[in-house]
Amino acid sequence: MFLCSLSLSYLFNCIFYSALAETREQELRQQIITLQKEATTSSKVAKQAESSSSAMDARLVRAQEEIERLKSQLVTERNQFIENQQQSKREIELLQTALKKLERQKTELLVTFKKQIKLIDILKRQRIHVSSKYSYR
Repeated sequence: MFLCSLSLSYLFNCIFYSALAETREQELRQQIITLQKEATTSSKVAKQAESSSSAMDARLVRAQEEIERLKSQLVTERNQFIENQQQSKREIELLQTALKKLERQKTELLVTFKKQIKLIDILKRQRIHVSSKYSYR
């Protein structure tokens, strides 16, 4: 009977520990399922972050390329502006030189014109003088 009670007690202990083990197994399975869901969610979030990051990197690369293109365009346009400015200065200098030459020619023409007027006046006087000399005779 002692043996029977021992085996009964052993059987109850086995059943009790078996029930505990099953409960613990259910809890652990539940934890595994929860952790798998969290891992899946984390994996999706990580993939989305990576996708977003790669899209941002691509946008950044395009923006940097655009910046470089605009910088080179700015340098080109600045050089062209400086070249145009220098060309304009040369043209202004040439025009100023031509203007001075024309002004000098104008002055010379005015002086020549005044001399011609004086000559004409002198010739008129001489003609009058000569004609008055012949008219007395």
